[in-house]
Amino acid sequence: MDLEEFEAALDEHGPDVEDWPADLRDAARLLLDHSAEARQLLDDELRLAAAFAMRTTPKAPAGLADRIVLRAMAADAPAPMPEPARAVRPRTSLWAILADLFPQPRFRYAFALTACFAIGLAGSQLLGQSEDYGSSLYVSGIYADLAY
Repeated sequence: MDLEEFEAALDEHGPDVEDWPADLRDAARLLLDHSAEARQLLDDELRLAAAFAMRTTPKAPAGLADRIVLRAMAADAPAPMPEPARAVRPRTSLWAILADLFPQPRFRYAFALTACFAIGLAGSQLLGQSEDYGSSLYVSGIYADLAY
């Protein structure tokens, strides 16, 4: 083993020669016995490892990870959208007046369907004075099916 191979093995396996693979370990011991430069490289590496071993690792404050995650989640959250301003409609139509009376769409639809039913029922009673009851029987059949 020459000095360059020793330095490469030192970088790869660390300063403890006993942890090296067996073939490198024996060659390294032989080189250390005969080379002052190899001993100096090993000594430098041991001092560097000792300096890192004495250095304490700072501990993170308790709850730091939770605060980081919460802040990241808050940054990713979409900004609340302002509610769109309702257009002011002139109260000239019956539908606009009824829409103001029933602000939720489901009530508007229920009212519209009820109004259509009432108009149809009144129209069949007032306008249809004939003996032909076919259409009214058909309509009553539909409502009977819906009731059951």
